[in-house]
Formats: sequence, structure tokens, C-alpha cells
Amino acid sequence: MIGTSPNFLSEINAPIYAFPGGNAAIARAMAARISRAGEGRIVTGAAVYAIEPAEGGYARVGWFDALHPGEPRCLEARWAVVAAPYFFSGRVLRGVDPATTSTMTSQKQGSYLVANCCFEGPPPELRYDSWALGAQSFSDAIDATAALPAAERPKDHSVLTVYAPFRDPRAGRLRLLAGDRAALAAPIVEELRRFLPEAFGGARLVEARLTRWGHHHLIAAPGIVATMRALPKRFGNVLLAHSDGQGMPAVESAIVEALSAVEIITKG
Repeated sequence: MIGTSPNFLSEINAPIYAFPGGNAAIARAMAARISRAGEGRIVTGAAVYAIEPAEGGYARVGWFDALHPGEPRCLEARWAVVAAPYFFSGRVLRGVDPATTSTMTSQKQGSYLVANCCFEGPPPELRYDSWALGAQSFSDAIDATAALPAAERPKDHSVLTVYAPFRDPRAGRLRLLAGDRAALAAPIVEELRRFLPEAFGGARLVEARLTRWGHHHLIAAPGIVATMRALPKRFGNVLLAHSDGQGMPAVESAIVEALSAVEIITKG
């Protein structure tokens, strides 16, 4: 599963596409295509705890059914593609140079807060993505209806998706678990009024729905791109295919890594 932010590709040189319910539509389409090639190829409710190169040009995967954790299982495959963040991949890879997995797991990752600000009233004319460089509580706000044709955009309500990275991701997670959502939302809304007042022009903020971004990103640091690109992506017939491999959490990175894995498998 690859999940990244399509920030560069969509904002700079490509159209923006959206599906009702988000990326679930893409996941369903991918699952349907796999099922057409043969039923029973997708196993759900499974937890993988070990992946390693195997003899004879195979890959070995250790896993267990979540409902029966006391019954570990193992399978061999011609190829194993690990499309997971490196902080996880580095913990399940076996038979690999410890220095490599140590580099994979020692990088800093972090999630962040997402505030969906729900407005009632005439939607303002906003850019797709508005950045507030001087704000302390959030980085940018996205018009959630920007992907819709003008004729299909709601006329009496709108949603701004506001991203609020934590300076300390671990502390931010603890604050979210504490559950004081009003306290978390207050400074975001206050700065949104100051840096993006046009969002409140003829509309009224009804609710700020807070969630945590669903997956960790690599935290930018000097040398991170060179470090991640230099890591090996193939261990026998075990291949890594995740945006982490490019050191940049964007959909372009995921596509590059996926195409690289496909090329290796195709050439055999």
C-alpha cells in the first residue's frame, strides 16, 4: 500500500483528480483487478512479521492471521514487494545487513494534525493551496472543493483542510491522545482568521473536525534525500517500493519506486 501526498505533481503540472470517499476508490479498483487475475489472491486481516530472501531465487514471508495470532504461517513467492514505510520495513526484513536496516529505522518520522474546517455560507474564492509562512499553528490550507468543476461546487457550504505539523511529532501524538480537541483547534482557527481572512468573508465557521494524518512522513533533514536514495532497494528477490526510498513523501517518489520494482521483476 502506498500512501503519499500528491503535492508537487498536482499543484505544478498536472490536473487534480478526486474520488468520492478519497483514495478508497483507487484501492477498490486495484483489488478488483487483482481478483480478476484469480480469486483468493488478496489476504486481509493478516500481519506480516518477517520477510527475507530465500533459496533458489525466492522470497519468504512470515505472517499470521490477526484472529489467530498464535498460529504463525510462512509462504514462499517468486518476488516480495514491500510497499511499506522504511521504519516498518527495516523491522521486518531478515537476513539483511544490520547497518542497512539500522539506517532505515533510525530516520525521524512524524505525523501531524489535520483540521477540516466546515463553513456555512457562500464559499470564498480561494487558491487550491494557501500557505501561511508566518503562522505558528499551521502550514497551509487547502480548498477541499477545488477539484470539483465550478458548476458542481456547493453554493452554501465549504471545507478548508488545514495542515498543522507538530514541531515535535512524539509530543504532538501525546497531545492528540489526550483528547482536548478544542484546545488544539483554537490556535489554528485564530491564525486562520488572521492569515486567511477571506475564508470567513461571507461564511460562518461551524466546526473544526480534527484528525491525525494517517501515516508518518520522513522529517526533512540535511542529507536525507542522498541517504535514502543510497540505500539498497533489492535483497535477493525482496524489493522495497515506497516513497521513503526517494527521501521525499510525494506521489512522484512512490511512482518512481514502484516503476523501479516493476522493471526489476519484468526483467527477471
